[in-house]
Amino acid sequence: MVAIDLDGTLLTSEKLVAPEGARLIKQAVQSGIHVVLATTRNPHTVQSFCRLLGISTLMICTNGAQVWGSPAGPVWAHHFLPPEIALAIAQLADRHDWELSITVGSMTYWRQRPGQALWPIGPNRLVVVRNADAVTGDVVRILAPNPKPLTAYDRSANRDSLANASPRPSTGPIAQ
Repeated sequence: MVAIDLDGTLLTSEKLVAPEGARLIKQAVQSGIHVVLATTRNPHTVQSFCRLLGISTLMICTNGAQVWGSPAGPVWAHHFLPPEIALAIAQLADRHDWELSITVGSMTYWRQRPGQALWPIGPNRLVVVRNADAVTGDVVRILAPNPKPLTAYDRSANRDSLANASPRPSTGPIAQ
């Protein structure tokens, strides 16, 4: 078995799989070696890399909080923080102006950076005003029906804009 990290190991600085690395991984898989991706990334992203590389074995995601038997499942283990502890950590980070990457289910949330738009930034990824927004209820409630990206970094201005927005109709997961 070979376990490989993604960021800083398999991926280039452009976040792409290096051609030589892809070739070697595919060769290993074809020769019967179990290749495992072990990463901080969420399952949705890891599944994409597994498809690209022909990996059909175990996946270790979100810093080990989720272990999948294969990219298609089942989930073998999941180790999540109780909501009250997750909220306490997020609130502490907000008080100190720290950025967190928070995964809830298959969705990963990032606290807004200076100049960064506030809305979905890709499949299963969303930027929120505060870290605590990622762990307090249904994040869909903070999105406007036809959002225009907010790029101002003034957190209170963003919070006021969102507070006055009408809620987005709930249609299940956030559109990708």
